[in-house]
Amino acid sequence: MSGEDQPNVRINIQEQHDEYNGWNRQKQQMVRNWIDKLIFNQVVSYFYVFLLKKIENRWAWMVIVLSAVTSTIALVQFKDEDYTYLNDILKVLITIFTLMITLIASWMKKQNYIERIGTVDKYLQKINKLIAELEAQVQIDPTNRIQYSTFLEKYRNFVSEHICDMPLINPRAWKETMYILTKYYPEMVLDIEPWRSNPQWSENILSTYHKLKYRHFLSKIKSCYYCLCMCIEKEEEYEGDYDAQTSMV
Repeated sequence: MSGEDQPNVRINIQEQHDEYNGWNRQKQQMVRNWIDKLIFNQVVSYFYVFLLKKIENRWAWMVIVLSAVTSTIALVQFKDEDYTYLNDILKVLITIFTLMITLIASWMKKQNYIERIGTVDKYLQKINKLIAELEAQVQIDPTNRIQYSTFLEKYRNFVSEHICDMPLINPRAWKETMYILTKYYPEMVLDIEPWRSNPQWSENILSTYHKLKYRHFLSKIKSCYYCLCMCIEKEEEYEGDYDAQTSMV
C-alpha cells in the first residue's frame, strides 16, 4: 500500500469507529447535552433542598424553644396574695407563646416543608442514578456500548421526564440558590452549563440578586445594607491603597 493511501485508510477506520454500534460524534454529543442539563438540575435541586432544610430546621427549633419556655412558665406559681398580679402576667405570656407556637406550626404546615423536602430528595435519588448510567455509557469505548437504538429506547423517556419534572422552586428561592452556587461554590459550577460556556451568566446572577434583595427600604435596613456598603467601600479603598503601594515598590 502506498504512503498516499494510508491517510484515507485511517480516516475510513476512524469513521467506522465513530459509527460502531450506531454511535457517532453527533449522537455522543447529544447524550453529553442530556447529561449537562441533568447535572444542572441535580446541583440546583441539591442546594435547594438544603436551603429548605435550613428554613424548616429554623422554624422547628423556634417551636421547640417556645414550647420549652411555655412549659417552664406554666410551672411557676405565686401563692402570695401580694404577687397575684404576676400570675396574671404569666398567664398572658403563656397565651402569647402558645399563640406563636400555633401560628408557626400552621405556617410550616401551609408551606409544606416536609413534603417538599421529601419530593426533592426522591428526585435527587432518581436523577443521580440516571446521570451515573448515562456517564457510564459515554465514558466506555464505543465497541463496548449497547446499540444506540437500544440506548435511545431505554433512556430517552427517562431523560425527558427528569429534565421536565424538576421540583418547582419559587422565583426568589431560585435566585437565592443560584446566587449561593455562583458566589460561594464556583469550584462546583464552573464546569457545568451554562456557567462553563457563558461568563455573563455568573455576572447577571450576582448583580440581579442584589437588586432583588435590596430593592425595598425595609429590606435594606433588615439586612444592614448601608453598613455593608460602608464596609465594602473601606475594603476596596484599602485594597486600592495596598495595590498602589505595591506598584510603587
